[in-house]
Amino acid sequence: MTDQTPQPRCNARRDNRALRVTNVCTKKPHHGPSDHYDAERGVTWPHVIPSAPLRPSWQKLLRTIAAHDTGDGVMFDSAPRGRWRMRGSTYTVNTDTFRVLDRFGMVDVGNGHTDPVRLTDDGRAYLDARSARSKRAS
Repeated sequence: MTDQTPQPRCNARRDNRALRVTNVCTKKPHHGPSDHYDAERGVTWPHVIPSAPLRPSWQKLLRTIAAHDTGDGVMFDSAPRGRWRMRGSTYTVNTDTFRVLDRFGMVDVGNGHTDPVRLTDDGRAYLDARSARSKRAS
């Protein structure tokens, strides 16, 4: 009979009711040097800005928030089928799109329900880098 010692499990979990992923993993081997500790939320995020282009839906949401964020953030209201609608517009986006951008640290969704969505410095840096690359290519 083989030794069936249980392996330590990561206690990261998703809060599907909110727009953000709640990662409360405390297992050190799970995380690498690119991690970032968010003291306000009290969680550690694997904070990575992707070098490859984001998916088109992620880029569109990032550009839309950048275009409409005047410093106070952009409000999104709950819409049917797991979507969020930008207040005063017909633009709707899937909840998972917010989760990905929040996990990359490109947007701040606040509490995920009533707080405005804000573009972070990392999100601006990504958009600037992408626009610089597209200018060089043309």
